[in-house]
Amino acid sequence: MSQAQSPSIGHAYGRVRILAAWRVPRSTFYARQHRTLNPTPPPQRRGPKTAHSDTELVELIRQSIADSPLHGEGHRKFWVRLRVQGVRTPEQLKRTT
Repeated sequence: MSQAQSPSIGHAYGRVRILAAWRVPRSTFYARQHRTLNPTPPPQRRGPKTAHSDTELVELIRQSIADSPLHGEGHRKFWVRLRVQGVRTPEQLKRTT
C-alpha cells in the first residue's frame, strides 16, 4: 500500500501516511517487521536437564505406583524409589544444586 501511487500527484503515499491513516503506530509496524524478518527460536524448557524424557519419567512413575504394595503413598517415597533405581527427576536435581 505504501508503494501505491497517488492518482492526483503521482507520488507514493509512503509508510508514515499509510500508518497514520490506519492508526497504527510506526513502532508497532517496525516491531512486527523485525519479528517476521528475525524469528525467535521456540522457547526451551528451563532448569536442569535429566537423562530421561518426560514420557519415560511418567512411565517409570506409573510402574513404581503399580508395583507399590501400599495405597496412598506420597511423592517423596516415589522419588526415593526412583533414585534407588538410578533415576533422577528434575525436582531432585534442583534440590542437590
